[in-house]
Amino acid sequence: METAVAYYKDGVPYDDKGQVIITLLNGTPDGSGSGGGGGKGGSKSESSAAIHATAKWSTAQLKKTQAEQAARAKAAAEAQAKAKANRDALTQRLKDIVNEALRHNASRTPSATELAHANNAAMQAEAERLRLAKAEEKARKEAEAAEKAFQEAEQRRKEIEREKAETERQLKLAEAEEKRLAALSEEAKAVEIA
Repeated sequence: METAVAYYKDGVPYDDKGQVIITLLNGTPDGSGSGGGGGKGGSKSESSAAIHATAKWSTAQLKKTQAEQAARAKAAAEAQAKAKANRDALTQRLKDIVNEALRHNASRTPSATELAHANNAAMQAEAERLRLAKAEEKARKEAEAAEKAFQEAEQRRKEIEREKAETERQLKLAEAEEKRLAALSEEAKAVEIA
């Protein structure tokens, strides 16, 4: 009975349950396929060797995927560190602007000698207040954007970690299957020789 291919991933066929489909050229996994017209064609050891070769290939593909995921995780961590540095710098800038505004407001109370220039001083103070308010708003928006970039980088890092864990799980399964199939291949050769 032949299993229907549900999808392909990295050139490997999978069934609808997410299991790798292994197709043998000279028989079936249990050795019940036709052996052909004599010679060694279709022997159990050839079938076992083909299964073992396929398992080795699957393991190699999973290791390749694991290396690619490690590179993506490193890039995401670097992006996250950069976003954090930007966020921290913008947060400090916002604090500096607020402190400057507070110092300016504390130093701008008019004295009795400035009453003649009160109107001019009031207009200058208002202009300065507006300038500082705009600078504060701009810095706040930049800090919010930096925080958002940091959160997105963190989310991507977590996603990559989940993908990495899944790949490691699949790799362990594939390596175990490869060992099992290698043992079966050796066992089939021993049975043939005996």
